[in-house]
Amino acid sequence: MVKVSTSWIDVTPSYPIHILGHSMRKEKSKGVHDAILFVLLWIFVDDREFLFVAVDLLGVDYEFTNEVRDKITQKIKIQQDQIHISATHTHSGPLINHRDSTKQYDKQYRKTIIEKLVEEAIQSHERAKPVEKIICSTGFSEGYYGNRNDKNWFGDQHIDFLKFIDDKGNVIAALLNMACHATVLSPIEYQLSADLLGAIRKKVNDKLQIMPLVNNGAAGDMSTRLYRQGNDFSELERVSSGIVNQIMNFKNQQILSLSSPKVDTFQYISETIFNEKEANATLQNLKKQLPTTTDFDQRKWLLSEIQDYEERLHMKRVKMIFDTTIIDMGDLQILILPCELSAALGAELKSHSKAKICMIFGYSNGQTTYVVEKKQFEKGYGGAVTKLVMGKAEEYKDMILQHMKIKEDENA
Repeated sequence: MVKVSTSWIDVTPSYPIHILGHSMRKEKSKGVHDAILFVLLWIFVDDREFLFVAVDLLGVDYEFTNEVRDKITQKIKIQQDQIHISATHTHSGPLINHRDSTKQYDKQYRKTIIEKLVEEAIQSHERAKPVEKIICSTGFSEGYYGNRNDKNWFGDQHIDFLKFIDDKGNVIAALLNMACHATVLSPIEYQLSADLLGAIRKKVNDKLQIMPLVNNGAAGDMSTRLYRQGNDFSELERVSSGIVNQIMNFKNQQILSLSSPKVDTFQYISETIFNEKEANATLQNLKKQLPTTTDFDQRKWLLSEIQDYEERLHMKRVKMIFDTTIIDMGDLQILILPCELSAALGAELKSHSKAKICMIFGYSNGQTTYVVEKKQFEKGYGGAVTKLVMGKAEEYKDMILQHMKIKEDENA
């Protein structure tokens, strides 16, 4: 038996707050364009239940996730690896942690949104409704986004859209999975916004009268950058409207059957020791480029790289723990990853899945780094600033594939 419960909370700050996402932005927010939301989706399958949360933030840290998990599991009998928090990765949302060392985050705001999330999770857990049918619409979005480094490089524009339907034919919950940086808006825009995924979510809600949970996939090298005609709110409207119109006209539909879930949680651990001499040389070279760099996007990336290399020199070494979860529910398989995975690696993972629909939830539970394949190393922004040395991305990918194979063998 399948049941679902979905809800959302508005966590928009009522006062100016630092925004996370761009090094060009130094001041606090100056107003609100659209609400910052946390969307919750409980899925009950037989005797297992899962809570998925999509938050309008650049990312969350492990401490945030663990605190939410701890508080929920004190009230509800559920395992911690059945609770997953993913970021829509808006670059126009509030700063809630130490992700940007140049800015102070608001500790009271962080405390408040955790309390609100836990309270809503407990309340919505009791509102689950039986599901009669699950319909998945699949298709591709064309003309609005793709690989942000080069149009000729691989970009995953595949979108899966699940609708949970009751015995009266009503859509009672929805889940949309796509891969794209939510970065239509200018890096010097100071109004808070959920950006692209939030705008898509709102338009789907307007059409279906149900708030979908929108999860970002393997979007490490995906964005609207080479396709957009501007970077203001009118362009956000154009892009989000175009993508939603495509989604609503997907012709490929199939009915999914969810079976008793199997959960596999594991870790990939990588430790990188930065070469101080090389890092400093790169930093000085980047700083020399700054006075003569006038292209807006190039300057934006250059400032981000400078900040990244300054942090490398400060850290000297970094240990990254990739807490990874695979959830198998028969026709639906979900790979939950704490990183910005590149589109090509994501597509390879999905191609090996035996499920009808395989989704990747990126930016989940704790933020680590860009995970890009060897051929993109130092050819795009993600490859230049990743904290993984060359080849580690493929090693992590192979570990995930091995665990996917183990699950397949167990299900045989």
